Amino acid sequence: MMDDAYTPALVEFELTADEITVITLVLATAKPWDVKTNHPHYTDVQAIKKKIEGFHLNRHNNQCCYCRRFLGGAGHFMIDREHVLPKSVPAYRPLTFTIWNLGISCKRCNMEYKKERVDFVIDGADEEAFQKSDNYRLIHPNFDNYVEHISHSMTQADGTIVQKFTRHAGSEKAEYTYEFFNLRGLEVDGFDEAQGAIEKEEILGEGAIEARALAERFGQ
Repeated sequence: MMDDAYTPALVEFELTADEITVITLVLATAKPWDVKTNHPHYTDVQAIKKKIEGFHLNRHNNQCCYCRRFLGGAGHFMIDREHVLPKSVPAYRPLTFTIWNLGISCKRCNMEYKKERVDFVIDGADEEAFQKSDNYRLIHPNFDNYVEHISHSMTQADGTIVQKFTRHAGSEKAEYTYEFFNLRGLEVDGFDEAQGAIEKEEILGEGAIEARALAERFGQ
């Protein structure tokens, strides 16, 4: 049985007979996810991709599945429909539209860090293992509950954002994900901004004072 850590459940995602037909047809092409605008089923594919996006945004409360960045209303310039097992790898191309192999991530996590990497997969050939949490070194977008491995907190004051990723003791997936996606960088960037705001306290007034409190809180 497939692992599943969120609701609505993966098994609740349904494709119509027409959508299945379209997917079957485009899977026979070289780039089924990226059919060109002149393809007869281009509009159908876009609709299916949008349906997948909405489903996964709902499962993750409009957050990136890797760094928990809020993506509500962000649009396609910030949101990526993420393929855990990369669609560019021929062996994984049949999973291009498979719901458990898809998730929602921010552009930073997907394009700067995840890319086409597969080194987080323990067994890349066993198809049954593909649907199991323990076959992935990172926190899987569908098979692992993020908060069981990493607690994420974020505070914003007058444009200054400070966030913290607390890795749960004993979770190897937490450590791996923290390093893989350089979550430390997100913490440091926010902390540096808060520290910069402190230096401008006389100019910015109460906002800078709030920033100081944030920096002191998360500067551990």
